[in-house]
Amino acid sequence: MDERRRHRILAGETRDRILGVLIATGRPIGVREVAIAVRRHPNSTREQLDQLVAAGLVLRSAAAASGRGRPAHQYAMAPGAADPQLAPGSESYRSLAAVLADQVAAVPGAGAASVAAGERWGSALAAGPVAEDDGAAVERLLGILGEAGFDPERPDPHGPVELRRCPFDAVAKAQPGIVCGVHLGMIRGTLATLGSTIDVDRLEPFVTPGTCLVHLASRRQAPGGETS
Repeated sequence: MDERRRHRILAGETRDRILGVLIATGRPIGVREVAIAVRRHPNSTREQLDQLVAAGLVLRSAAAASGRGRPAHQYAMAPGAADPQLAPGSESYRSLAAVLADQVAAVPGAGAASVAAGERWGSALAAGPVAEDDGAAVERLLGILGEAGFDPERPDPHGPVELRRCPFDAVAKAQPGIVCGVHLGMIRGTLATLGSTIDVDRLEPFVTPGTCLVHLASRRQAPGGETS
């Protein structure tokens, strides 16, 4: 597996939490036990585990048979896969992000480059079948944002998307033109790859200390800008 796909898999909040459970448990466990620990449905938990297995981060094996039918699977961390110093959400991870954001900010045209990088990221996250319609595309977008740790919500189906958590809160407040630009591009790239006629009109960072707003509009209208 190439490094870009590996990092994309690690970026999902649920997959990050699953890895944390497997590290803390220290032994092979079943899907149901993992699902209870991360508060997700067993079916969606199994899908996340399958991605971690494909990335070589988790090992899957057959549990001891108990009764009829095929034995259930159990999962454990692959040897050498755990790297808590650079795990998403760790202090080292945030420090690295801050250093990179500062470096990028010093480069001419950094804002546009950040949005373009985000668009490539969004395209990778949304790779697969296009959405059936704009409503389905927005639902997929909310799911992708949730997996990336943004805790998204859209209380009004015609209103903005609320991002109630920023995985890079401190870095974004220090370098909003870079970090928020990447996030804007990620949302834009996701929607475009899903085949939606919806685009990002603008992203309002930190309208409250913990909430950003993503305003959406038809692609037939000119987007209002990158970030406010």
